[in-house]
Amino acid sequence: MASTAAFPWKTGILWAALATAVALLAGMAYRLTKELNKNSTH
Repeated sequence: MASTAAFPWKTGILWAALATAVALLAGMAYRLTKELNKNSTH
């Protein structure tokens, strides 16, 4: 593994942004699925 000092900041920021986007999409999909399931069982 590379040392922390040699870690490229751009790569870290890109990975953090990617992880945040994935988490947001997962949360939105989860809420949407819950809403659809709630509406379909009436």
